[in-house]
Amino acid sequence: LIQPEVLDAQFLIPPYDPCQASLSVDFSFTGTGADSLYWSMGDGVSDTNSLAFTYVYNIPGVYFVELFAHDADCDLDTSITDTIRFFPTQAEVNTTIDPFIEQCGNELSIDFSSGNPAPPQNYWDFGDGNTSWTIDPTHVYLNGGNYEVLFVAIDSNTCNIVDSVTFPVALNLVPELNVDFNYTPPLPCGQGDFRVDLQANATGVDSIYWDMGDGAVFPDSTTISHVYADAGSYTINISLFNGICPPKVVTSSAVFIEIKESSGIIPNVFTPNGDGLNDRLVFLGVNHSEAYSLKVFNRWGTPVFVTENSNQNWDGGVSEVGTYFYELKYTDVCKSEEKMVTGFVTLLGK
Repeated sequence: LIQPEVLDAQFLIPPYDPCQASLSVDFSFTGTGADSLYWSMGDGVSDTNSLAFTYVYNIPGVYFVELFAHDADCDLDTSITDTIRFFPTQAEVNTTIDPFIEQCGNELSIDFSSGNPAPPQNYWDFGDGNTSWTIDPTHVYLNGGNYEVLFVAIDSNTCNIVDSVTFPVALNLVPELNVDFNYTPPLPCGQGDFRVDLQANATGVDSIYWDMGDGAVFPDSTTISHVYADAGSYTINISLFNGICPPKVVTSSAVFIEIKESSGIIPNVFTPNGDGLNDRLVFLGVNHSEAYSLKVFNRWGTPVFVTENSNQNWDGGVSEVGTYFYELKYTDVCKSEEKMVTGFVTLLGK
């Protein structure tokens, strides 16, 4: 008669120090007659036929440990289990950020996160001489470039109290889309053609598209020479593009009038609203080298604008929307005649 063997094991799980980063556990088979042993450590690691050994857990968590023992003589199997809980208390940094950031504008505003949950206290050094104790700070970089950011997590309830990490951030500051251009107005008195010569000085632009206002378009050109078939007022739209900034449209106007004499080109309305179109009271056909006088009166006869400079045009000033009377003395550029004209002009859209 064969007595069954004793299949037993001992798991010596010490109370762990919450300030230690690892936990060592002693395992031993204390029975007799086992023909095979299989240890499952609960973290995917296993051991075969060891009678005693020490295993180290380095990652916090809950581990279900199990021993399988087999006695071939009695065809007897035994399973012994235990649970290991290992949760050291450590302050840890927990933040992520795109290491390369592109942004359009005159400055770069970057959002930083301290993770979730965030440590009780945080310290940030943004690498440009500025720091913050804010949990989730937003920092504005005034220049593009490469920066080394330091993040410090502080928790006085933990064993290490402080943990830190540094990481690089590369910032590419793309200038806002913009363009400057001018055109040469046509010669007076019907001489010459209705031509615009445009030179674009663009910033932050990958491509540019011109719409001349008469059906003509020019893609990806910085120098434009265009002749309009007829006199008139044309709106020029310049569309600017790159892969980062939103598209931008810059609008201007080209006005062509076949000047016969100035009496035909005196405006009766202007809109000083800052849109760059018809913002000033301009009299065409004026010989700027001769004597000039302009007086503008309100409805009570009080002068609101007076000048003897033919290049000084009224922008409405502080005057209210309404109708104004003017008295203009000038020399006609086409006929070299001194003239005085009077009339009314309406100020709109301030």
